[in-house]
Amino acid sequence: MESDADNLRQAVRDELNDDVGLYTRLASEAEARGENTLAEHFRAIKAQEERHHATFEQAVEKAFKAN
Repeated sequence: MESDADNLRQAVRDELNDDVGLYTRLASEAEARGENTLAEHFRAIKAQEERHHATFEQAVEKAFKAN
């Protein structure tokens, strides 16, 4: 049985992979249709998700650093 910290870390990684994959795919699809502005919006959202992930990951590590 994994610890709460391990479970939370895994959930954070899974969410990042899902979000990055989604916005990467959406940007590619939009670009393929010639919707370059929309593709840039999806790339910006992806970058924001990556920053959010890094901040959240730091908070998780800080919260569980005693473990």
